[in-house]
Amino acid sequence: MTTSPNTPEQPPIAGTRIASTALDAERIAAAVDAELAASIRETYACGWRQGERCDLGV
Repeated sequence: MTTSPNTPEQPPIAGTRIASTALDAERIAAAVDAELAASIRETYACGWRQGERCDLGV
Protein backbone atom coordinates (compact mmCIF):
# COMPACT_ATOMS: atom_id res chain seq x y z
CA MET A 1 0.00 0.00 0.00
CA THR A 2 1.37 3.43 -0.88
CA THR A 3 0.70 6.72 0.83
CA SER A 4 -0.81 9.72 -0.84
CA PRO A 5 1.59 12.59 -1.63
CA ASN A 6 -0.71 14.80 0.47
CA THR A 7 -0.32 12.68 3.59
CA PRO A 8 1.63 14.62 6.23
CA GLU A 9 4.88 13.10 7.40
CA GLN A 10 4.74 11.35 10.75
CA PRO A 11 6.26 13.39 13.60
CA PRO A 12 9.55 12.10 15.03
CA ILE A 13 9.37 9.65 17.90
CA ALA A 14 10.14 11.21 21.30
CA GLY A 15 13.77 10.81 22.28
CA THR A 16 15.05 10.55 18.72
CA ARG A 17 17.63 13.01 17.45
CA ILE A 18 17.07 15.24 14.46
CA ALA A 19 20.07 16.60 12.59
CA SER A 20 20.18 20.37 12.35
CA THR A 21 22.29 22.63 10.21
CA ALA A 22 24.31 25.75 11.01
CA LEU A 23 21.50 27.74 9.41
CA ASP A 24 19.02 26.15 11.84
CA ALA A 25 21.26 27.18 14.76
CA GLU A 26 21.52 30.75 13.46
CA ARG A 27 17.75 31.00 13.04
CA ILE A 28 17.15 29.68 16.56
CA ALA A 29 19.72 32.08 18.04
CA ALA A 30 18.10 35.01 16.20
CA ALA A 31 14.67 34.03 17.51
CA VAL A 32 15.96 33.77 21.08
CA ASP A 33 17.75 37.14 20.79
CA ALA A 34 14.58 38.75 19.50
CA GLU A 35 12.75 37.63 22.64
CA LEU A 36 15.33 39.02 25.08
CA ALA A 37 15.70 42.62 26.18
CA ALA A 38 18.98 44.36 25.31
CA SER A 39 20.00 44.45 28.99
CA ILE A 40 19.55 40.69 29.32
CA ARG A 41 21.56 40.04 26.15
CA GLU A 42 24.42 42.20 27.52
CA THR A 43 24.29 40.39 30.87
CA TYR A 44 24.50 37.02 29.13
CA ALA A 45 27.34 38.26 26.89
CA CYS A 46 29.26 39.49 29.93
CA GLY A 47 28.85 36.13 31.64
CA TRP A 48 29.97 34.34 28.48
CA ARG A 49 33.12 36.50 28.26
CA GLN A 50 33.92 35.79 31.91
CA GLY A 51 33.50 32.08 31.31
CA GLU A 52 35.82 32.23 28.31
CA ARG A 53 38.50 33.94 30.41
CA CYS A 54 38.21 31.20 33.04
CA ASP A 55 38.50 28.51 30.37
CA LEU A 56 41.64 30.15 29.01
CA GLY A 57 43.19 30.47 32.47
CA VAL A 58 43.32 34.27 32.22
